[in-house]
Amino acid sequence: MSTRLIASLILLALAGFPSIAVADGTILFQSRSGFSTISTTGAQPTTISEGTQTWEPAWSPVGGRIAANCARPETTDSDICTMSEDGSDLIYLTQGPGARYTSPTWSPDGQRIAFLSYPPLGLNSGSSTSILVIPANGGEPELIAASET
Repeated sequence: MSTRLIASLILLALAGFPSIAVADGTILFQSRSGFSTISTTGAQPTTISEGTQTWEPAWSPVGGRIAANCARPETTDSDICTMSEDGSDLIYLTQGPGARYTSPTWSPDGQRIAFLSYPPLGLNSGSSTSILVIPANGGEPELIAASET
């Protein structure tokens, strides 16, 4: 890992941007106005999701898409969405009334996205956590595990 990349990651962490992903010489991070990217060579950051409430970015391991938490404008729900690397083509994968979906993580082949659900699907306790997996192009979430409370 280059010294410039390490320095860039440290500066982003110190600036309060904990959600960072690195791919092909580009750093993807949570900025005050959405997601931004910056080259490891030190170019100016580019905002890619301005105006969309998004957080916890995760780059697809096969490239082309970013998974994230996305807030729908009409609700306070936290859903899982994907978007193109330039922030366009926003697709909501989940639609959970009252649920909070977080921590999207891609499968190594880029075909599925695992995420957490508070409360679990079908329950309204607010104190349990579930792990679910959904196809990256959409479909029904599959319950993998649920905590007992």
